[in-house]
Amino acid sequence: MSKPKEIPVKEKSYFAWPYEEQTQVKHKVLSAYSKIWIAKLGYRSHTLFFDCHGGCGAYVKEDGSIHYGSSIVVKMIGDEASKKRSFKTGVYYCETEKKYYDNFLQVVNDIGNLKIASCNDSFENVIHKPSVIKNYTRFPTLFLVDPFGYNFSIANLSELMNSFGNEIIVNFMFDFINRFISKPDLEESLTNFFGADKWKQAIHLSGKQRETFLVDVFRNRLKEITGAKYVFPYRLCYPNKDQTYYYLIHATNHIDGITLMKSAFASINNGHVQYLGKNNNVISLFDLSAFKAVDIYTSFLVKHKNDSITFKDFWIEIVEDTAYTIKDLSEAIKDLEKDLKVSVTRVSSKRGSYRDEDVIRVL
Repeated sequence: MSKPKEIPVKEKSYFAWPYEEQTQVKHKVLSAYSKIWIAKLGYRSHTLFFDCHGGCGAYVKEDGSIHYGSSIVVKMIGDEASKKRSFKTGVYYCETEKKYYDNFLQVVNDIGNLKIASCNDSFENVIHKPSVIKNYTRFPTLFLVDPFGYNFSIANLSELMNSFGNEIIVNFMFDFINRFISKPDLEESLTNFFGADKWKQAIHLSGKQRETFLVDVFRNRLKEITGAKYVFPYRLCYPNKDQTYYYLIHATNHIDGITLMKSAFASINNGHVQYLGKNNNVISLFDLSAFKAVDIYTSFLVKHKNDSITFKDFWIEIVEDTAYTIKDLSEAIKDLEKDLKVSVTRVSSKRGSYRDEDVIRVL
């Protein structure tokens, strides 16, 4: 995968990369979720953010405005949060290419007052250092694995989620993988990336079938290797066409993790848990709560007919298999209650959105 164009920044000692719309969305999602993650886990402990492929540190829009990379974005959020509490957010930055690493240091120096631990080395080497292991096994850590293409082995993620609060976000560069999947000289690299050779079956598939297969292979392997309870892929399209660019695949061990990540992604994408590029602002009939209610009833709730299930247990049952957020589910249950498809006994809530122990009786 070709590296981005380096754009000199006027009156600065560093360069920046073009700020593509998909990258902007990625940073918005990371900002929205890290604020929640730090607030939730940082009230009783220090937290860590591990940027495994840190990049050059800066981006520039067409209007000349400068924006910062993931490490800096999360560090600023963490520092702001720490003003209201005693616990801090530490950031590790890893980058193998010396040119990008040096540029990152220049960006941080230009900003000032940012303390980020940086290393000109691969994250595969860094995460096995005793001093680093000591930290990410002691404090909740959010890992961002964002390589160019597929130049890492999924096996290196195996020990990262063995501690409370640890989560992983992987940039799965689908379009790049899809274009080069048939090249024989990439077989070993792709097998390391997927953690097995099952990906080879995709060579004989095409279109959406191939895309779904490859995402499922990686998603399932990530779950097996890390032991994550919940893994969910967020699709990001090119800004000017209905074609997948990449997926952000999120792995967490807690129902709150997948719930809040879905909500964070949807909050900046018109309620969708995918970024649809030029169609991102288009609202279809299937975005209406009435249609969601019918789907949730016929696809999931109907198997509980004449039985009861708590709101939380039902959410856990469907959370990985649907594109719905917990807000979508609550609104759908309200519609179904009005239509006499279900009855709800409120236990955790009195009004408004349903809560964990509220009991759904499927009629």
